[in-house]
Amino acid sequence: MASCDAMRAAARSGLEEVGRAPQYGSRMGSLLGLAALIAAVAVGLRMLQQRAADRARPGATPATAIPIADYSDIDIAVRITACRCGGRFVVRGEGPAGVPGALRVAHLECRKCEREQRMYFDMSTVRH
Repeated sequence: MASCDAMRAAARSGLEEVGRAPQYGSRMGSLLGLAALIAAVAVGLRMLQQRAADRARPGATPATAIPIADYSDIDIAVRITACRCGGRFVVRGEGPAGVPGALRVAHLECRKCEREQRMYFDMSTVRH
């Protein structure tokens, strides 16, 4: 009989514990917060890498202007440049940049993702 009483007591205590909410709330919240922080850092690092790659490409800044010998070289340079989405660019505008005659800037737009970017050209070797 004693063993039956012991089994009933164990069953009751098991039922009482099952009815209580587990104490995982603070640990789960910490883990989710940590996962969100890691994801935010990863996205930020990827954006920094993309910006650095964009600045390093030829013609991205006046300091890295592409030297050209003829105005048709601008069209060729635009045609061979691909967007990071894989699309191609179209010239939306073109004009002098800074000192007239030294640099020319082409305002480009991707046909696929509509991303805008500038491409600088060094006009110092172009003969009129």
